[in-house]
Amino acid sequence: YQGLTRSSAFILCFNDLTPSLLDISMEDNNPSKEFQSLVGPITVPSSTLPAIGDKLRYSWAYGQGTFDMVTAPGFDLIWDFSGLTADENLTEEYLPPSEGVHVARFPAANLMTRNAAGEERYYIVSSSGLRLIGYTKNTLFGEPFTVVYDYTWKGTYPDPGLNERYTPLNFFDSYARHASILEGYQFSELPPALRNTYLAAGLTTTDSIRLRYSYDNYYAVNANGTLTIPGQNGQYEVLRMNTTLYSEKRVDAHVIPLGWLDITDITMQYFPASIPSLGIDTTGTHVFFNDVTKEEIARVILDSQGRPHDVRYKNNSPVPCFDPDLVNATLNGDPISGGTYLASQTITSAGRIANGTTVQFSAGGTITLQPNFLAETGSIFSADVITCPVNAAAPSMVREQIQPQLSFQSKPTLPTEIPKLLIGDSRLKVYTNSSAASIKIGYTLTDPGPVWLAVADTKGVLLKVLEETDRKEAGHYSLAWKLPENYSGKLNFYLKTKEGVVWKR
Repeated sequence: YQGLTRSSAFILCFNDLTPSLLDISMEDNNPSKEFQSLVGPITVPSSTLPAIGDKLRYSWAYGQGTFDMVTAPGFDLIWDFSGLTADENLTEEYLPPSEGVHVARFPAANLMTRNAAGEERYYIVSSSGLRLIGYTKNTLFGEPFTVVYDYTWKGTYPDPGLNERYTPLNFFDSYARHASILEGYQFSELPPALRNTYLAAGLTTTDSIRLRYSYDNYYAVNANGTLTIPGQNGQYEVLRMNTTLYSEKRVDAHVIPLGWLDITDITMQYFPASIPSLGIDTTGTHVFFNDVTKEEIARVILDSQGRPHDVRYKNNSPVPCFDPDLVNATLNGDPISGGTYLASQTITSAGRIANGTTVQFSAGGTITLQPNFLAETGSIFSADVITCPVNAAAPSMVREQIQPQLSFQSKPTLPTEIPKLLIGDSRLKVYTNSSAASIKIGYTLTDPGPVWLAVADTKGVLLKVLEETDRKEAGHYSLAWKLPENYSGKLNFYLKTKEGVVWKR
């Protein structure tokens, strides 16, 4: 066994663990070098999961991914990411969910994060991993609008969400997760730009829209080795987990009298900012975990073609004592928000600290409390001038991880077979004959299939179903319809086929 490499020895131990193999490695309970070489890949334990109070520091290197970062599966591999340069540094602070604006939607959450824009992410953390159960965004298709994406379906979905981590994590582990989102909004609630564009596209009798998203994520731990990233002490023993995410994201409109119609293509046409968040896509990641560090060591983002693009990695630069955005701070809030304010030079305040609020001022130079400064009875206030030691690190807090016990009765499924609304389509034509008070309707079928042809007023009230059949051969068809007596006003004509719905006014 002297010539065994670490990787081949691990395979031998896994498949053919014999007493003779153990006997040659142990003498007087002292492992020999040969036995130490048989140690397998690391196991990533639940102690590496984030907890309330943790601040995980990351750097982003945009567009710096290379193909040598996404090697084939294997043992004892070596990855060198030390040449990356940080385009952005971010800190993920894990908070109690009670501090979230939308916590009422996620009563099962026991952890959350909030970014600089105020967007929130809600998690369930337990001994088995970290699972995202919902998040918020400040825009809808590029327009200002708060959207809550709820994997729990308001608490009715069993075992909801997508895992960001699994623990304990071992080589050869594999997992699969399905998740879906169905969020609806009244048409009147939408941003004006969305409403006006949809109205111009003919959705004049729409009363609501919904977001219909479906995800299937596959995870496989298929490599181990040593990864080097920028910064001090940047070499880590790692497990690599590959993920592949298949997503289908649609938007539907409820149009009277037609029901739900798929308006994804229309939305992408008129709102280019929606393109990354709609349609069918396949993306992937290669994620590297260490068995001690809470941060992911690195995450390589792959596009739909499997090409590496962006890289997020653990930020190993020294943690500053002071907030880099606070140098000479003036804090005159009425009231001052609770928290710790760390200014590298001075803090001056004439603000008010309200009852029940905790505020701490720390500065590297001086702290000046002006005559109007007030700390109300029941508040907690402290101020101190500090010296920042080199490479000082911020303390982290560890809290007990709790797995909430929930009972779900049924698993809802997303609606399927939603017809598309087709705009600017020439397969339906309408001709008026004012002298005969009649209308000629012509339509074209490119393929055999069902046909539903109807007319409604501009409020969506169905006046007449002109034709309804389960099957009609491909071809050109026409029919005449006589206007109701004394009718005045505009009409909407609808043709529904297996390709979708076409309308003409």
